[in-house]
Amino acid sequence: RMESRRLVQAGVLCLALFFFGGRWRTDFPSQVGVFFIGGVGALLTQLSLESLLLKGAREGERGRRFGLYQLITVLVFALATVGGGWLIGVFDFPTIFLVSGLLSVLFALLSSRLGRAPTELSPVSSYRAEMKPKGRKLFVFILFLFAFHWGAEVTSYTPFLRDNLGLSLKATGLYMGGCLLALALASFLSGRYSDRLVSIRHLMAVGFILSGVCQILMVFPPARMSFAFRVLHELGDGIIMLLIFFWVSSIFHIDRVSGHYGMVNFALLAGQTVSSLIFGPLGRAWGFAHPLWITGATTLVCFALLSRYRHAIFDGV
Repeated sequence: RMESRRLVQAGVLCLALFFFGGRWRTDFPSQVGVFFIGGVGALLTQLSLESLLLKGAREGERGRRFGLYQLITVLVFALATVGGGWLIGVFDFPTIFLVSGLLSVLFALLSSRLGRAPTELSPVSSYRAEMKPKGRKLFVFILFLFAFHWGAEVTSYTPFLRDNLGLSLKATGLYMGGCLLALALASFLSGRYSDRLVSIRHLMAVGFILSGVCQILMVFPPARMSFAFRVLHELGDGIIMLLIFFWVSSIFHIDRVSGHYGMVNFALLAGQTVSSLIFGPLGRAWGFAHPLWITGATTLVCFALLSRYRHAIFDGV
C-alpha cells in the first residue's frame, strides 16, 4: 500500500531513535522500549529494501541482482563484526550510539533517492489463492524449521566460541567475520549460477546439506577445524538465503510478492524466536555445543522434507 522507499525511511528513522535512546536512556524499562523500536526499524528497513529488489528484478537477472545484494549486505555486516570489537575498545558506548544515530538520520535523508516500485492494493483472497498449493505451505514450514539454527546461534554461538573453543573477544570477531565472508561469496556465486543452467532445487538441496552437516561438525575442537566447518555451514546458508529470494519472485505475482515475502520472513523470525526460547535455557544447562548440533540435525530434516516433496515445492519455479 505504501511505497517501499517511504518504509525504508521510516525504518531507518526508527533505528536512529534506537541509537539515541541507547545513548541517553539507561534504565531497564526504557531499554525494553528502545530495543523494541530498534527491532521494528531493523526489520522494516530490511524487508522494504528487499521488497524494492524483488519488484525491480527482471527475468534472467534475478539471481545476479539478489546475489549482489546479499554480497554487499553480508560484507558490510562482516566488516562491522570485525571492526566492532576494535571500536568498542577505542570508544565508549555512548559515543558509538550517538555517531550511529547521526549516521542513521543521514541515511534516512539519502533513502529518499531510492527508486520507485509499483504498488497496488490486492484483496486478501488473492494472497490466499496463491498460497493454496500444499507445496508452498510446506516450504514455508520448512523455512520455519530451518530458522531453528539461527535461534540456537543467537543464544549459544558466542558463548560456545568463548567457553568451548577458548577464543578471546578479538579472535571471536575474526572467526565470525571470516565466516560471514564465506556467506557473502556463496550468495553472490549461487545468484550467478541460478540464472544459468543449475537446477534451483538441486542447488538448494546442497545448501541444506552443507548447512546442517557442518553445523554439527563445527562443535568439535580445535578452533581451526571448527572454523573450516563453520565456513562451509555459511556457504550453505548463503545458498539458501539467495534461493528464498528466487523462489518467492518466481512463484508469486509482482503485485503481491512483497506480502508473500513478508510472510516468509515471519516464518523465519518465528522459527528463530521459538528456537531461542527453547535452546537458551538448554545451552546454559547442558552446554552451548548442544543447541548447535541439535539444530544442525533439524536442518537435515528440512533437507529430507525438501527432497520428499520437491516437485510440489518447486512447481512453477
